Amino acid sequence: MMKKALVMMVTALTLTMSVSAQNDNGNQQRQRPSKTEMIQKRTDRMVERYGLNKEQAQQLLKVNTTYESQLMDGRRGPRMHGQGQRPVRRDSVERQRPSQEQMEAMRKEMTAKMDAYKAEVKKIMTDEQFAKYEADLKNFRPGRRPNDK
Repeated sequence: MMKKALVMMVTALTLTMSVSAQNDNGNQQRQRPSKTEMIQKRTDRMVERYGLNKEQAQQLLKVNTTYESQLMDGRRGPRMHGQGQRPVRRDSVERQRPSQEQMEAMRKEMTAKMDAYKAEVKKIMTDEQFAKYEADLKNFRPGRRPNDK
């Protein structure tokens, strides 16, 4: 009789703990940081990585704030939702893909914006800091295949 009660208590405790753990993880949806928080985090990472002083950090924050919408809007793909990661449709009509000429124009525009951003960053950083920044840019290219160099 005592054994049965002990086994039932252990079973009930185990079930309660597992249900509780599942509820904690399921109810907490990860919130996206605001634009301001993202800009601040990017600036903080760069300050730490390249050893910038406070004055440089303030200037970099201004530059990152100025260029955030210009540089980040081009990188965002279709909005994803849920666990299935399916794009959210804004309307029932499929959008046509841009033509080769449009893609080339967008690429050139994005390259020009990135060059302008790098020029602003170069004004803020020392030569050593900027050299390290450029080396990092060369090593990190989103979408690059492993064989590309």
